[in-house]
Amino acid sequence: MHSTHTQSPHVAKRTLVQFWESGHGDAEQPIKPIRNEADYELALKDIDDCLDAAAFSPERERLEVLTVLVDDYEAKHHPISPPEPIAAIEFVLEQQGLSRKDPEDVIGSSGRISEVMNKKRPLMC
Repeated sequence: MHSTHTQSPHVAKRTLVQFWESGHGDAEQPIKPIRNEADYELALKDIDDCLDAAAFSPERERLEVLTVLVDDYEAKHHPISPPEPIAAIEFVLEQQGLSRKDPEDVIGSSGRISEVMNKKRPLMC
């Protein structure tokens, strides 16, 4: 039975080693560290090729290992910054089908909303 809890990095690294030593994966294309953008692009293609793999198959295990490697590379080389607060508010309003008038009960009058959204007034009180 497989658990659904998140593994610690130590456990994930040990699992990677076990996977590597067990001989799983494509023997013609061993899993290698991602050191540059070319390696990264190859890993993404390999992930794409494994997406339909059956559960508990060597291809699915390969997918899991590649995902850990890509996630680590992206965290180091393609970090995602948090959104600018006003842009985040505009996004949520758009996604919810709301207008700028809708958050009046949270932000205040339509004049105050306009000032906040146009960055003429700080978002915090």
